[in-house]
Amino acid sequence: MVHTLWVGLCCCLVLSCTPGDKGLPLVDDLPPPASLSDLFGSVLLKVDGSQAGLEALQEKALIGIFFSAGWCPACGAFTPQLLATYHELKESNKSFEVILVSFDDDAEGMLAYMRQHAMPWLAVPHGSAKATALTQRYDVRLIPTLIVIDRAGKTISMNGRGDIVAKGAGAYEDWLAASTGS
Repeated sequence: MVHTLWVGLCCCLVLSCTPGDKGLPLVDDLPPPASLSDLFGSVLLKVDGSQAGLEALQEKALIGIFFSAGWCPACGAFTPQLLATYHELKESNKSFEVILVSFDDDAEGMLAYMRQHAMPWLAVPHGSAKATALTQRYDVRLIPTLIVIDRAGKTISMNGRGDIVAKGAGAYEDWLAASTGS
C-alpha cells in the first residue's frame, strides 16, 4: 500500500515499501537491466489511453523516468519545466524520451494528469508490477523524481529534476557525457 503526505511545495513524500525496507539492493548495487523491456514491460500507454510498444524508445540515447502524480503540488510546479525542456530538446533533435510512472490514485487519474499537461510521452500502466519495480529499483520516496538512464539502462542521473531546474535543456549534454556514449 502506498501512503502519501504533502510536504510544502518542494516535494511530496511517498511512503511505501522501498528497497531498504525489504532488503532489496539499492541503486548503486543494481546491475543494468538486460533490456528496456525488463524495466518498462512491453506495453506503455499514450495520453489518450491507447497502448504503444517500446518502439518510442528505439534509438533514444537518454530516457527520463518521471515519477509523479496529479495530486502533488510540487509535481504540478515541475511538470511544466519538464515539458518545456522536453520540447526544447525535441526541437533541437536531441535523442531523449520520458516515461511516466504515476502515483495517482488510479489509471483514470493518471490519464487525467497526462491530458491536463498535454504530456507527449508514454506511461507505464498504472499500478502495474513494472511501476512498482521501478519505484523500488530507484528507491523513490519523494515526487516529483526524474531518473535519467541511457539506452542500455545505465543510471545517468538520480537527480534529473535538480539538473533541469538548474540547467534546463543544458542538462542533456551533461547526461550524454555521462552515458555509455550511445
